[in-house]
Amino acid sequence: MYVYYIRKNEERTYSSIVRIDLATKKSTIIKSFNEHVSIEAINENEIYYNVYVKNRNRSDGSYIITELMVLNLSNLKSEFAVSNAFNVKLGKNKIFYMRPISSSLTPITLCSMSYSYKDNKVIDKYVNAYSVANGRVYYAAFDGINITKNIVYVCNEDGTGKKALTGVINNVFIEKVTPDEVTYSDDCKYYKMNLKTKKVIEIK
Repeated sequence: MYVYYIRKNEERTYSSIVRIDLATKKSTIIKSFNEHVSIEAINENEIYYNVYVKNRNRSDGSYIITELMVLNLSNLKSEFAVSNAFNVKLGKNKIFYMRPISSSLTPITLCSMSYSYKDNKVIDKYVNAYSVANGRVYYAAFDGINITKNIVYVCNEDGTGKKALTGVINNVFIEKVTPDEVTYSDDCKYYKMNLKTKKVIEIK
């Protein structure tokens, strides 16, 4: 079994994808870049990674995402997948990602594309969090105005069969959505709602 991580210099002008063999504890540099990259998702033969560049419109040293690339671990060749994408998750038949509508990270749009990096589709325009499991997509969406007013939905990977799993969850920030529960926060307190029973408990 292997674990992959990013090694970079302090200035973020150089980075490498490193693989650790858990059996031997040996580390191997898989590929190096003259730019700042981060790993988004991994499957058996591919690593999905984002390429970042410095934001020239800001003086705080922040970076912006430029493109999502896919590294083939068999030949170590990279292929462009899509621009301006983050929070990538791999489904059975689709690749899912979030995309900021403007320069801000909120609001953000949930999108999908095929494993040939085509057929890009919007699943929902205003989404706070999502997960993918067993051919289904679970996500918390809001109306594009009030980010603290959410409804949790489920749909098929192709976007069909959309169904609300909750009513409106008011005045909270969505932290995480899974097939079984939604976690949210309110005034530094955290809560968890069971999506089947709708029972809410405080996380302490």
